[in-house]
Order: sequence, then C-alpha cells, then structure tokens
Amino acid sequence: MNKHKRPRSASEFHEERDRDLYRAFKQALCRKDLTNEHDMVRAAIETPAERFYVSEERAARVVNQWLADKCPPRMLATQRMMYEEIVRRVLRLHERHPARRINQLVWEVICQPAPRFYLTEKSAFVILRRIRKKSIQRQHLMAA
Repeated sequence: MNKHKRPRSASEFHEERDRDLYRAFKQALCRKDLTNEHDMVRAAIETPAERFYVSEERAARVVNQWLADKCPPRMLATQRMMYEEIVRRVLRLHERHPARRINQLVWEVICQPAPRFYLTEKSAFVILRRIRKKSIQRQHLMAA
C-alpha cells in the first residue's frame, strides 16, 4: 500500500493553517475587549481564514456525496459548517458556469478565503500550544 501523501493533502495545509491561526490569535491578543485565553481562542477561530484548509480530494468527495443527498453522517459540527459553506459556494459557481466540472469548482472554492477557521476550541488550543512549544524550543536553541 502506498503511504505517500497525495498532492495537496490536508496534512500539507497544516503549517499554512497553523501560521494563519497563530496570526489570528496574535490579533485577538491585542483586543482590549477579550480578557481571557478562551475568549481569545474563540475570537481567533471566528476570524476569516485565508482559505478552506481541506484537501481538494476530500472536499470533492464530500461535496459530491452531499449533492447526491448522501452527506457523510459522522461529521463534527465545525466540519459540517465548513462543507455547507463549500457546497453553497460550489452551487453558486455552478449556476454561473454550468459546463465546468464539480471538481474544478470545488478547487476554486477551497482556495477562496473562508469566513472562519473550522476548528473546535479544543483543536485550536492544541495547535496554539504546539506552536508556542516549538517557538520556546527554537528560542532555547538560539540562546545555546
């Protein structure tokens, strides 16, 4: 079995997503109306993201299932919200470009800015903790 990542798989977007989330979190840190870390993380994940952080293959598979009324039943609420937005945009694009294939439309949509990060607060905390840990390790290495 081939265990190589497929081109532009979700794991290839982790670093990009993490940098984008960290940027949003740093912006939330500067807000005077947010007084605790939970509020800051919540504000960060509700910030628009640079793109939909999902692989083209996965998004196309879910969109095609959704359009065939076979929506995958086991899905986190945040994932469901993300796919609802992707499907809505794909359908809008399909109205304007009916000759284009769904997979092409999906690719165009997932490269567009997303209205938020589709992460749970718990996932965002884990990501931000990992980023901080790497940053601290880097600082220790540079100081040595």
